[in-house]
Amino acid sequence: MPPKKLVIKEDGSPNFNALQSVMSSQIAADAKYDRENDAKFRAVKQKVATYEEFENIVLGAHLQPMEDDILDLDMKKTQKSSTGRARDRERERMKQSAAAAASTGPASGGCEVQDPPKTSQEFTRRWRSLKADPTARCRYLLLAGPKRLSKFFGSGADAILGDALIALDTGCASSDSAQMLAILDALAKTDRITLAIEFLSAAEREAAVNALGRIESAGGTTTPSAVDGDAVVPESAGEDKGATAAPVDLDIVARLQALFV
Repeated sequence: MPPKKLVIKEDGSPNFNALQSVMSSQIAADAKYDRENDAKFRAVKQKVATYEEFENIVLGAHLQPMEDDILDLDMKKTQKSSTGRARDRERERMKQSAAAAASTGPASGGCEVQDPPKTSQEFTRRWRSLKADPTARCRYLLLAGPKRLSKFFGSGADAILGDALIALDTGCASSDSAQMLAILDALAKTDRITLAIEFLSAAEREAAVNALGRIESAGGTTTPSAVDGDAVVPESAGEDKGATAAPVDLDIVARLQALFV
């Protein structure tokens, strides 16, 4: 490790460069301490659900709002369009995979009913492993249930929102309408949901519209027992065997349609 520069030269004169470097580092250290300390108090005041959320708030304490309006930025349309097309192609592949799974029966290995996830990390780890199987993802969403999803992603569901919409649209059965609605409602009540919806791809928005349309076709009014508490995965999840869907609350459907459309 190289020796630190002395603020006083050998001849007794001040080393202004070294002095400036020391002062700058101390000022930066003090500013970092103040930012992180304020972030800790903010996190406690917000009553975050997990230590991971607390840590993320502290780690992001240095982030500042953009000075320019994002709408005024000169973004490259080709890059944005290319990214959107790639995501749409991925969603289309997932739809084809779901259709193939429905025609051959439930996929083996990824769809077994498991214990509900206990933490957001556990949910995210399993969720990523089911990327290629919308039916398994639908079952996993139903297994987690709206209460756990609200707890895990209350500070923002942007990390799973698009994929969850695809899974609910292509992997769930019509008989799961009440649980689908409860999950969509829970995700819609998370923080920054409006911003998360703005960044959805065309395929993901279409999935939301399709899922809500299927739910709306069930009609009726949801009873509290249909959406309250932790969900249990029905055996028909991901395959429509003609079971009658539980009634749903059309007022909630209309509110979510206005949000996603």
